[in-house]
Amino acid sequence: MAVERFICNRCFFIVMEYVKGAGLTDRLVSVPHVLSPDDITGKKMLRQIGHLIALDIALNNLDRLPVVWDHDDINLGNLLIQHNEETQETRVIGIDQAVHSISSEFSGYQKYMSTVDEFIKQISTLPFKESDGMRKVRTAIRDLCGVELGDRASIEMQIGVLESVKRFVEEINKDVLTDLKDKLRAVVENDWREIWKSDVDGINIDFLDELIQVFRSHYDIIVKALQEAENSNVKNAAGV
Repeated sequence: MAVERFICNRCFFIVMEYVKGAGLTDRLVSVPHVLSPDDITGKKMLRQIGHLIALDIALNNLDRLPVVWDHDDINLGNLLIQHNEETQETRVIGIDQAVHSISSEFSGYQKYMSTVDEFIKQISTLPFKESDGMRKVRTAIRDLCGVELGDRASIEMQIGVLESVKRFVEEINKDVLTDLKDKLRAVVENDWREIWKSDVDGINIDFLDELIQVFRSHYDIIVKALQEAENSNVKNAAGV
């Protein structure tokens, strides 16, 4: 920044939102059972991690959890656990989201779509069996935090993914995405060197829309899987 200020003769500043919470890695090390599927709060947070995984897949945000990506660039620091003293609510918050749109002309475009399709098919068809993608997540957490969550934790995260995918299908379409992109473009009035506009223009609506179509192709089986999960919760609560 000092170099850019010297070259461009202007001041720079960063605006960041403060999120009061602990990183997932630190929290797991100090309280290994914080994500226990046997605990109501732990189960809820596992579902919330699943929600973030669904978001990451939709955005191709590839540096948080290794679900449908083949690399070792895992950043659990982008998952925070926040506890509200007033409401006594604990929740998982994702930070540093990024959209990495892929052009259909890119050789890896169809491979990504196929990988996402296979993952969603696997967890919706067999929601109570740990998928390969979730096993990768569980292994990463074990290797980075020294905490073994168990396959039941993976299943709760899978249900969380399906919950968010269902919402994507029901609430998002190409018109919604286009309108959102237009609103994003208008957020910044004084766009120095059109940096903001350039980044927003890089969001590929066709890429996002095709991912939603992939999700939509599994909608019926997702609804069925979530109903089975709800029925299972009711039976467990009743001690059946």
